[in-house]
Amino acid sequence: MYSTVVLCLLAVSGALAMPVTDSLVATVVMTTAVSRPCDPGYICFPNSTVPNPTDGIMGYICPVGHFCPTGALEEIPCPIGSYSNLIGLADASECVQCPAGYYCSLPGLQAPLGLCDPGYFCIPGSQSPTPVDGTCPEGCYCPTGSAAPIPCPVGTMNPVSHGSSVSECVLCPAGQYCSGAGLQTPTGHCSAGYFCIPGSQSPTPVDGTCPEGHYCPTGSAVPSPCPVGTMNPDSHGTNVLDCRPCQDE
Repeated sequence: MYSTVVLCLLAVSGALAMPVTDSLVATVVMTTAVSRPCDPGYICFPNSTVPNPTDGIMGYICPVGHFCPTGALEEIPCPIGSYSNLIGLADASECVQCPAGYYCSLPGLQAPLGLCDPGYFCIPGSQSPTPVDGTCPEGCYCPTGSAAPIPCPVGTMNPVSHGSSVSECVLCPAGQYCSGAGLQTPTGHCSAGYFCIPGSQSPTPVDGTCPEGHYCPTGSAVPSPCPVGTMNPDSHGTNVLDCRPCQDE
């Protein structure tokens, strides 16, 4: 006698109208067996008898640049801003975020497309070589492949954006000083009693002491000589009044 389950299978398949034999039962049970989804990381063709095929006939392992969730009918490209050089991925979270300094502007990439453009910086996951939120700001410069803006050195400044080279960081103008890195404008004016040459880093530079016979008001680019008939025997003069009339001996 056959079990109730087998008889039900025969009834569903319409085989009860035929003589019940062992071979008929085996055929019906096999063809009505419950199918299972393809394993994550694989694509199964309709005729596949295994959940993780690799032969290209039953199916294949998920290719690079893609991921294949459980039961996927076709591979899914890694999203823009990411890539993968590995096979068999099962989830989008396994795609690698595009590294800083690079961009990934297409789906399904096996590697980053290229370096960030000069004048821009690319944070991880950047989708463009010229990201809107990656414009190199004032006070900085960004060579090709920059992951972050590079501040202009002390003594220099950059009043414009999109800088691509340190050469675009200009010397602080004479009479002023730039005491920090990454400046857009000078920090301030040279102190009275001193003069500041281009690129000065301090309002009281060691090599900018106002010499004897001169005076240096606030913001001096060079020492001003005392007028004819006057003198100043002291350094650090700040005003023409520091120049005194000459004395006849």
